[in-house]
Amino acid sequence: MVELVLADAEAARRLTGRRLCRGCGRVWHVESAPTQVDGVCDRCGSGLVHREDDLPAAVARKLGVHHLHSAPVLARYRFAGSLISVDAARPAEEITTELAGRLARS
Repeated sequence: MVELVLADAEAARRLTGRRLCRGCGRVWHVESAPTQVDGVCDRCGSGLVHREDDLPAAVARKLGVHHLHSAPVLARYRFAGSLISVDAARPAEEITTELAGRLARS
């Protein structure tokens, strides 16, 4: 089993920054993938929305539920020695490289 480890504050930052285009459905991010004009899709010109499930209170609830339900599963795999934990705060390419290498060795 693979665990992507990311601090709650970073997960919340990533999730609460997402914006969804009403027209074409493209997902943007206010920091990592911003539009040229705030609130307007670069692809189709439609307005962007901040989904209710990406608001800070909703994200905090989702993270709490995630920790509650994943903790016993992670503990089981950790005890069995079959948990691969990877730091997910790094760029995707680094995560992919590390994970591929660790999976090849397991």
